[in-house]
Amino acid sequence: MYPVKKIITLICFLLSFYGNVFAQLKNEAFLRDNLPKTTYSIDPDANKIILNETQSVEIIRNGYRFEQVYHCYKAIKILKQTGNSDADIFVGYRSPSNLTGATYNLVGDEIVKTPLPDDAIYTRKVTGLVDEIRFSLSKVKEGSIIEYSYDIMGGAEMVLPPWIVQEESPKLFSKYTLEAPNTFNYSQVSQGYLMLKDYPNEAAAIKDNSDGYLVTSALVNDRYSTTCVRRNISAIHPEPFISSVANYAQRMDFQLAGITITSGNMNAIYTTWGKLNKALNDDENFGKQINDLNRFLDHVVDSLTRGAETKLQKIENIFAYVRSNFYCSSEYGVKCSIDNAKVLRSKRGTVADINLLLVAMLKHADIDADPVILSRQGMLRVSKAYPLVDRFNYTICMASIDSNRYLMDASGKFNSFNSLPLYCYNGYARIISGGDGAELNLSVSDVLEKNVYVVNVSVFTDSLIKITVAEKLGKIVSRKLREQWDEDSATKRNYFSEKTQGFSDNVNISNIEIINLDNPDTNLIVKYTLNMSSDKHDVYYLNAQLIKFFKDNPFKENTRRLPIELPYKMDYRYIFNMHVPDNINIDDLPQSTDLKYGDGDMDFKNIVSFDSSSRMLLINTSFESKETAYKVENYTNIKKFFEKMILEESSMITLKKKKPSK
Repeated sequence: MYPVKKIITLICFLLSFYGNVFAQLKNEAFLRDNLPKTTYSIDPDANKIILNETQSVEIIRNGYRFEQVYHCYKAIKILKQTGNSDADIFVGYRSPSNLTGATYNLVGDEIVKTPLPDDAIYTRKVTGLVDEIRFSLSKVKEGSIIEYSYDIMGGAEMVLPPWIVQEESPKLFSKYTLEAPNTFNYSQVSQGYLMLKDYPNEAAAIKDNSDGYLVTSALVNDRYSTTCVRRNISAIHPEPFISSVANYAQRMDFQLAGITITSGNMNAIYTTWGKLNKALNDDENFGKQINDLNRFLDHVVDSLTRGAETKLQKIENIFAYVRSNFYCSSEYGVKCSIDNAKVLRSKRGTVADINLLLVAMLKHADIDADPVILSRQGMLRVSKAYPLVDRFNYTICMASIDSNRYLMDASGKFNSFNSLPLYCYNGYARIISGGDGAELNLSVSDVLEKNVYVVNVSVFTDSLIKITVAEKLGKIVSRKLREQWDEDSATKRNYFSEKTQGFSDNVNISNIEIINLDNPDTNLIVKYTLNMSSDKHDVYYLNAQLIKFFKDNPFKENTRRLPIELPYKMDYRYIFNMHVPDNINIDDLPQSTDLKYGDGDMDFKNIVSFDSSSRMLLINTSFESKETAYKVENYTNIKKFFEKMILEESSMITLKKKKPSK
């Protein structure tokens, strides 16, 4: 229970807060001004606009503990209805308290208010362990204004809820307030160009009509508050070839940097990478799991390394064992959820459980091994500037032999040795080792995907065209297909049935052969034959590019706001062979082309040759991307490059049957 004094303080704080925000929306003039509006100048095409967004975090002492009260309030104008998502609100993973809300509609000249239903809150399962908390408003339609507010209360945490300034909807007003004891020191790490001007108080900022300001004020009882405000915030939208739009959105993160102790000195927490490294090494659920003696590993490690002639063979044997025998129950995690002995017995665990066990087993075999913590693609990148601990959500293993490093993720049975899944490549990562640890840059620019396709027209007659195809697929595509085919056998059938699409004549597929399907350390090789039965023709139109590198131009929009991030470096090769029968003439053959973007950063070649003596038609097509990151100002030229490349891939060969001699 809260002490009476603290309860009164909290109630006064919340009443004051609610009074300020609700007064604005419940003002009839405000509603009558905004309910009829169908567009706002900040973004005329927006589906909805956030009129008012206010968040606050208050740290309160409760006896020997500190509690945290998070309050959220939003008022949103629905400009274009886009489905149930307009009324469906995500809260988080903790049940809210003091949930209130309403929908306002203009019916004729009357403002009709529909309160939040009593049964509005529901949960949606994300994983076996995690449920999302959500609630749903009623009578939401085009033109509505919705408002809601709630609190989330619990123990004070190291990482506070972030101030996410820029989202997919524009905002007219966004405010974030932190109130805490003077003994709590929080680091404020901003992303994007926030443009916050310091003011002595909010009155001065409002008088100055500032679009962005920050005010830090001293309060009574040895407390302080920090208030951040932004007005007129443009939206940020996902675009093709971007790992995560969140990496470019304006935001501010708050993390506890230290607590001032009685002597006046500050007990710093994770203010440096060295401090984070030491904390994880000392953690019962991290460093202790891999650095203890772990005698229970004696038998299994000895059996896996007995007979191995080199350290590399030991690493490969241990990795293969863990990869093949353990089930991953959660694809996210930094620390162990259970200890290594239980993971070994149960043969299951989170990604952190499995990979930290792998580290422990390698160390037990006298291999230099360390865990690496990172952020998966699609999540916020880790900032090199400051150790924001909540950015980390994944743990892998690194082993070293002399100067050679081997990166491993044993949590998936289709993962390759020394070849991480693509989602691990999300920039800055940390090696947790002795001393201060070390940094590791896991950039997609270090990933090269090589796909080779060989197509041979082996039979060409009046009634039958037979084409043999061999595909040697890169590690990324190979892993994806193995995973898809294992989960759903229909996807394998669909993969081959799609090969027969797009032909004008009847086509069937035969002689299907899949090589290396059960060996994730190798490239997948797929072979098949296309059999086309056709009526007798005098003219044949043939698109020799049976397998296109890009079916459509991924860059369709005229403009772009975000940089371009290719998923990896690409090296695609396509080889087409055909012996042209003696009774066929080549009437029209595409010209060879060599398209380059920039200084060869991207290169498309289509080399066409026909040897009249052997009557062999050979087409060599290739696409290479030597860079993965491009500035937004390069977008127009990249779009044009792709347009030309796709056009070249669509060019046709015209074959005419020779007229019989008289």
